[in-house]
Amino acid sequence: MIRGNVMRLVFGIVFSLLWSSAFIAGKYCLEYLPPLDVLSLRFLLAAVLLFALCWWVKRSGQCGSGWADKRLWLHGMALGMLNYVLYLGFSYTGLQTVPPELVVLLVSTMPFVTTLAVSCVKRKWSWLQWLAISLGFLGVYIVLSVRMPETGWSIGIVWVVLGMLALAGGTLFYQFTASRHQALPLTGIQNLFSGLILLPFSNPLQWPAAMAEPVFALSLWYQVVVVSGVAMVMWFQLVRWFGSDNASAFHLLNPIFAAVLAWWFFGSDLGMADAAGTVLVVLALGMLNRIRRKVV
Repeated sequence: MIRGNVMRLVFGIVFSLLWSSAFIAGKYCLEYLPPLDVLSLRFLLAAVLLFALCWWVKRSGQCGSGWADKRLWLHGMALGMLNYVLYLGFSYTGLQTVPPELVVLLVSTMPFVTTLAVSCVKRKWSWLQWLAISLGFLGVYIVLSVRMPETGWSIGIVWVVLGMLALAGGTLFYQFTASRHQALPLTGIQNLFSGLILLPFSNPLQWPAAMAEPVFALSLWYQVVVVSGVAMVMWFQLVRWFGSDNASAFHLLNPIFAAVLAWWFFGSDLGMADAAGTVLVVLALGMLNRIRRKVV
């Protein structure tokens, strides 16, 4: 039992690392194409890959049933709109005027939204849970406080907050409505729908030239396979295990990993604040995992 809980905790930490790496890969892609072009191309390629994977494992029964279920398609479209079109669309729009560090910090506050929503629905309040999430947020703030320049209130911050709320909505929608569907087809549908929605706002004629660039191609395919495919399936599994409120706490690790990856790839400075913040976030995750074991 203890080993299983530890493995699930490690699983969540790996998910956060993969999810955070999208910021690094995305930065390379934006040097060659506008944001909506990158997102549309990424989603469409991910959809093709995931549908091909479903076809390949059809004989094993993993994706061989349920395709005629209208609710699978409707739920996949809803998740695509929330998790991809609105979340990433708003976040990338805000990124044009808001520093990346502040964008990550605002998105990482999602656990507060999901915890409040789940507590209201279940009418069950856990002050220890709130303490753990607050402790994790404090760790995030410690890390980013030394990195955030002084930024006043702007429309860019509004866009980022709207993106965070969309991601929180997608998480809650999956837990209470769409979690019964198989992860692979559901992820494929939401990628397909998102790519098609953004396609009219893109310029596909620019895509071949960008794909001819090795850096762009490598960065894009990493996002397609690892972020849109593997990480999203892992996220659905975390919500199944922990619930949206506790699973969302893993997003608190995103700024930590983003800082480490930025140091590795771009030479950003790391200091004592990063170490202190990491300790607080890991401690908070351990508290949430302990709370979940007592409930289950």
